[in-house]
Amino acid sequence: MAMNDKRLKKFKDLLLAKKIALLKKARDTRGEEMKLEPDEFPDEMDLASTEYLHSFTFRLRGREK
Repeated sequence: MAMNDKRLKKFKDLLLAKKIALLKKARDTRGEEMKLEPDEFPDEMDLASTEYLHSFTFRLRGREK
């Protein structure tokens, strides 16, 4: 089944929109979301928990990539 130009453009636009969204999410991950300020955490458990969440977020972004 051959794809006509209209359907091809539709899928190209959908893929481009998905690419833009993923790149924005990647930039956001590298930005403010991933900064650790040890002074903000009262104990080692809070800091460890935050580091674990950041690691998990990086793994998710890697899978999306």
